[in-house]
Amino acid sequence: MKRIKRIIASMLMLVILIPNIQVQAIENNNLVISEDGNNEVINDSLNNIEENGNKVIEDKVTDENVNPIDNNDNNEEQIENFDNGKNSYLEDGQEDLAIKGEFTIRSSANYMLVFKQSVNGEVHTSHNDSCYITDSNGNKTLRSTHPSVNANVYENSSLSSIYTYVNQGYIEEAPVIEAYDGKAKVLVSGYTGWINGSYKEAYKNENGQESIYNWSDYELVPVESATNPSYYIAKNGILYHYISSNLIAKQGTSGFEIMVGSAPTFMKNGVKYLSYDGNYFYDGSNIQNGLNNLINDLKAGHKNNSVNNGNPFYNYYQYLPFRSKTVYSASDLDKFINANTDSTSTLRGLGQAFKDAEEKYGVNAILALGVAINESNWGKSDKAQKKNNLFGIKATDNNPEDAEAFATPADSIVEFAKNYISAGYCNIDNFRYYGGHLGNKNLGANVKYASDPFWAEKAARYAFTIDLYLSGNDVNSLIDSNVYQIGMYTANNKVVNSNGATLYNVNKIGTTFILNKKDTVNINGSTCYEIYPDRTTVAGVTFKGEYDWNVKGYISTNGIKLINTQKSLQPSLSILGGATRFETAVELSKSNFNTSEYVVLINRDSIFDGVSATPLATAVNAPILYTEIGYLQSSTKAEISRLSAKKVIVIGGEGVINNNVINELKSMGIKEVVRLGGATRYDTALEVAKYIDNNCYKVSGIFLVNGAADADAMSVSAVAGKNNMPILLTETNKIPTNTYNWLSSKKLSNAYVVGGTGVVSNSVLNTLNSITSSDISNNRVGGATRQDTNAIIIDKFYDKDLNVVYAARSHILFDALAVGPIAALNDAPVVLINTDINDSQKAVLGKKTTKMVVQVGLDFPQQGINSLRSVLKNL
Repeated sequence: MKRIKRIIASMLMLVILIPNIQVQAIENNNLVISEDGNNEVINDSLNNIEENGNKVIEDKVTDENVNPIDNNDNNEEQIENFDNGKNSYLEDGQEDLAIKGEFTIRSSANYMLVFKQSVNGEVHTSHNDSCYITDSNGNKTLRSTHPSVNANVYENSSLSSIYTYVNQGYIEEAPVIEAYDGKAKVLVSGYTGWINGSYKEAYKNENGQESIYNWSDYELVPVESATNPSYYIAKNGILYHYISSNLIAKQGTSGFEIMVGSAPTFMKNGVKYLSYDGNYFYDGSNIQNGLNNLINDLKAGHKNNSVNNGNPFYNYYQYLPFRSKTVYSASDLDKFINANTDSTSTLRGLGQAFKDAEEKYGVNAILALGVAINESNWGKSDKAQKKNNLFGIKATDNNPEDAEAFATPADSIVEFAKNYISAGYCNIDNFRYYGGHLGNKNLGANVKYASDPFWAEKAARYAFTIDLYLSGNDVNSLIDSNVYQIGMYTANNKVVNSNGATLYNVNKIGTTFILNKKDTVNINGSTCYEIYPDRTTVAGVTFKGEYDWNVKGYISTNGIKLINTQKSLQPSLSILGGATRFETAVELSKSNFNTSEYVVLINRDSIFDGVSATPLATAVNAPILYTEIGYLQSSTKAEISRLSAKKVIVIGGEGVINNNVINELKSMGIKEVVRLGGATRYDTALEVAKYIDNNCYKVSGIFLVNGAADADAMSVSAVAGKNNMPILLTETNKIPTNTYNWLSSKKLSNAYVVGGTGVVSNSVLNTLNSITSSDISNNRVGGATRQDTNAIIIDKFYDKDLNVVYAARSHILFDALAVGPIAALNDAPVVLINTDINDSQKAVLGKKTTKMVVQVGLDFPQQGINSLRSVLKNL
């Protein structure tokens, strides 16, 4: 075998001695040389070489012991090292050649490429601010820097166009598809490109002496010698990536493992899988078989040998577009940060800054936080501590100290979100745009953002870690993962706005988007899907980074695919109710109050006296409970005791709640009982408003509701409570005299009338407008039906994102009354449902999001609850 090696080496040496002849490759085991660019096969078959089989060119062979393995001068030493297995990964007995330097050879065997940058034989494994380089004469020169430990990855074999770059400090190996002329075609972090294995650099030292340095970016390792490749493994539903740092070490002894995300279902627990794109996986139970299957598929241009052929895996947070929102709040993010950092971390207290950037610049807060953790080492890196720079902004591999300094860490979040991601990596007009997601070295921010080929995967792992922690560490019940339907372009497309104007053209196949609705829409005669576009300004208009969430994009339904299984977007359902209205009120109280100094007490049958109670109960931070006219019901009495209440406010005169109840309260140890009641419901509402004005806050605004329109009052009660605006009652065409006189004395700045003109006339609105300091002539909220009015109020007074939505029956209003102060304290609307929500409610609620729907009462129309949950989004 050694003799065969020497014969081949001699043949190679021949071409060195003949001018203008170069070794091109071994193709199908035929030696190919080139003279002035013309290739010629000079040996019929290397497999047929005999002991003296160099007869084809034997008259030109002068020394069979010369082996030009490398283009250095000391060939004799290299021959010996080659034969002894010292200077090559080949072992004695192997018939395939792996030759380094300019004469890299392509053969039928499979190889792995090891990223190992060297100059004149000296290996550099990381960036050094200063280093010594030995030139070809053995002289050492002190260099302030060497070119880089980055290796460019080219689009073509001519090495004329750089696509991306990788740093050998982060990656050990990549599978080789072909290699020749000192170049190798490899798959690295999802991208198939070319690595230049040999190049020269001229350098003058401080004395002006010039040296030529021969650089090499890689070595080739036969698959048979690859004992410790990187791999993926599923453990209890979580996917991990083992990243090797020494391909030929003992398996599992040189590398580290990171948590990536939820494991795909096709993976078996504890089995190693080989992958260099994170999409297709090969059984790695036998390393050599797995690598051979993987490389053979790459050479053949298919994935037939992968375990998930035809079913690529897309790690959720790596492919989730930045143009999305996490379901988590600022306080949720702060909770995670505080639980995982110490008090010196510059990430502390930044939850709101991440959410503000999400809203203003369109950069998902969980992705931004994931990048920040990865770049700043949990807010503990020098850049984070000394420069408030959480993202490595303006730091480079060669000059990390050039990182930009910020006044506060929050300022670096703004810079990252606005100028780097929104106006840069998500802006199709920017040179950094390769898709608005984290991605890998093929597509996404990772192409240009970082030399670490696993940068995106590492940032995504922290986003997943956040979700896992805030989901109670239950990988099967993740809250944020898969709330969005992610789509991927499989062909060119065009993104237009609702008017049909072009926002941008999609030319990068494989980039992703959020499918906002699965129902198609018609835009200028074309059937389209609605998405969140990467940029919101029309083509030709500069996009400066501020993102408008109200602008939607529309794309052709052709040439796309869906890449994840979206979870149900319906908010979760909680039911608060009891067998009676008394018990339902008690359950509502328990849901929000551990203790309460006050309780507001209402007659079980006097809904009209109770309509004004919610602003009062909200003001004193108290629940509303029910009583019989002459005694306390047992469940109510027990709840008052549980709350350790000291004061009870009774709504209504003695004809509504008599003195027996007052005495019973006092016998329980209640120190103060206040009765607020009048001769009519109008007067009772007025007494409640006066109490609020004298004891809680100075009244400057009110809601005016028809005294017979109890449902309208229920729709607005929570709004009145949260905005410190008492509810007063009016007749259809006239404000009662006592009410008018009191309102006139208050010098109101704001007021609303609730209901249409048939419920509260324009004359009443005009009268009210005459006694307010601001113009309220347009301050009417009302619709044709009680549910229409309910929809209008929710649309006008509540934001898009709601923590919770309460649902109560629209024609039996005691539950709606009892939930009023709790909804007000939680800034939540009360949706009134008959048998179902109507079209007006669907249109309004379809624009809202919430995590939770609370059904108030046990006897409830389920069609209505189901419809409510289906139109609300859990985002």
